[in-house]
Amino acid sequence: MQFEHLVQVNDLSDSSILKLSRKQLWQGLLGRARQPDLFLEALEGFSLLEDTGAYIRRELNFPNLIVNDEVWLVDLQEIRITITPTEQVAGGDLFIKIEEPEPEALFVRFSYTTPPAPGATDNGEYDQYIQQAYMQTDIGTVRMIRENVIAGLEAQRH
Repeated sequence: MQFEHLVQVNDLSDSSILKLSRKQLWQGLLGRARQPDLFLEALEGFSLLEDTGAYIRRELNFPNLIVNDEVWLVDLQEIRITITPTEQVAGGDLFIKIEEPEPEALFVRFSYTTPPAPGATDNGEYDQYIQQAYMQTDIGTVRMIRENVIAGLEAQRH
């Protein structure tokens, strides 16, 4: 399955919503890579097995499932996550890219590539379910990044 969607970060027409800088957005996306437990509800635990700054190797512990992946970081631009295929996990890729079509108009593009479910011939309903879950997680990521920036700004005031 291939699935891609765009999440708007800054709405330049709405001055009531705090505009995030590219750096603030990037720091939040790094948080998703380095502290996935804050962004993935079902995650029971994780280990950062390697972190060079531009590359992270992780082990993610879900109920009854361990997922190993690799994360490549291009500073202030993009994150690519590749899931290592195993007997229990088919593998897949997630590409997260910051887009800025005009100054301060930030968006995040999430692009997923996953193999078909084992033994499935028609993945229509399953794919729709997975796509909705991806969208909810990604929208939640941007929401959490914004909330963390606001909380940090409020803490600086006090």
